[in-house]
Amino acid sequence: MTLQVISSQRTEELRSVVKSDPTCQRLVGMIMHGWPSSYKELSHVLRPFFAMREEFVFVDGLIFRGQRLFIPSSLQSYYVTQLHQGHPGLAATQRRAKETMYWPTMYGDIERGLSRCAPCNALKSHHPREPMCPHEVPDLPWMFTAADIFEWHGKMHLVLVDSFSGWFELDHLPDMRSVTVIAKLKRHFAVHGTPQTLMTDNARQFVCSDFSDFSRAWDFKHIRSSPCYPQSNGLAERAVRSAKHLLEKCYREHGDIQAALLHLRNLSRSDLPSPAQLLFSRRTRTFLPEVTDRLRPSVCRDVKAVLTRRRQESKAYYDRKAHTLPPLQRGQTVRMQTAQGFDKMAVVQGMAQQPNSYVVTSQGRQYTRNRRHLLHVQEPAPVEEAENLYSPLSTVSPPTTPLSSAVSPYQSEAPTPGAGTQTVQPIVTRSGRVSRPSLRYQDYVTG
Repeated sequence: MTLQVISSQRTEELRSVVKSDPTCQRLVGMIMHGWPSSYKELSHVLRPFFAMREEFVFVDGLIFRGQRLFIPSSLQSYYVTQLHQGHPGLAATQRRAKETMYWPTMYGDIERGLSRCAPCNALKSHHPREPMCPHEVPDLPWMFTAADIFEWHGKMHLVLVDSFSGWFELDHLPDMRSVTVIAKLKRHFAVHGTPQTLMTDNARQFVCSDFSDFSRAWDFKHIRSSPCYPQSNGLAERAVRSAKHLLEKCYREHGDIQAALLHLRNLSRSDLPSPAQLLFSRRTRTFLPEVTDRLRPSVCRDVKAVLTRRRQESKAYYDRKAHTLPPLQRGQTVRMQTAQGFDKMAVVQGMAQQPNSYVVTSQGRQYTRNRRHLLHVQEPAPVEEAENLYSPLSTVSPPTTPLSSAVSPYQSEAPTPGAGTQTVQPIVTRSGRVSRPSLRYQDYVTG
């Protein structure tokens, strides 16, 4: 038997390793002098070869299993790297290995080796969707609300929607200050009452100290969705979609947006009354002629049961192609998904307040991300993040940076003449992360 698939230099290297490797020499002894009748008579290192003992041959200083070359342990990692040239997938790499070489743990070593490949991990497809986690149906109107800010034709708008009735309010925002958003919400709360819960995303207007003070003063619970995961605030996202469609249609026909909202709020659904009936227990008068009795108050019955059934049906339909991802543990190395793929290394610090979300650190910064955006990898953890594991995880709390000022958070105010030190307010990103300057630049003037 001759070797034609490798160079003579590689052949000599393999011969040298086979001659010096203790396991190879024991295996050669079994091939040349015969195998015992039972695997129990073999040492533990030779037992994995007993089942295929008839296939091994020793030719010209090399060990073969059939037409496949046996690779000693000291060269196995090298050949795993060579098999992955071109970055084929796991199955293709294992098929290629099966055609040319053999060692007992070959498939597992290839799988572990490929799991450490940074380019392959960074370009992996996104995770499949996880089972839906719907919010509990509230007992009364205006108990659970959601808000979001969106842009349409270069103008910013605020939408506020009620989970029970589907009624949503739409406001144009002349500026993006937190005090402007709070003023709009106060006006609606003064009309409909203060909700028990308000859910928002992590926009800067919702994570500042002004909004925290507002939620305490008006006695409602403010919860935030998972950063960079709009689906977790689906109630507001659906209202945004409806509002955009309504704005676009009114814009194209030069219609009155308030008149359109009036009629939309009085449209009943197939199995539910209109949003106006659910919120006010009565229809509101429109431009259409109606008898007086239809405008009299009438309490809507069994609404929660209908809403619960609808959400269960939606969850069952959504979950048909959903898969539960394995939970992550503190200290595990992950890749965080960005617009370019899973290209940011991070280390898990613990569970976050949001459902199915984790707090991770990357390059000294702390992030909150949904499980779907985190890929568990076998790559070594970044040194900085590994060191952070020895310190206890700090409680994740909303940033306290006031954003009511018109000054951009990325601009620092001019220093006071004669001041020895300057207090720099932390920068809060749109996703709610507090950005802090690197400590290695603390002795340098960067302004």
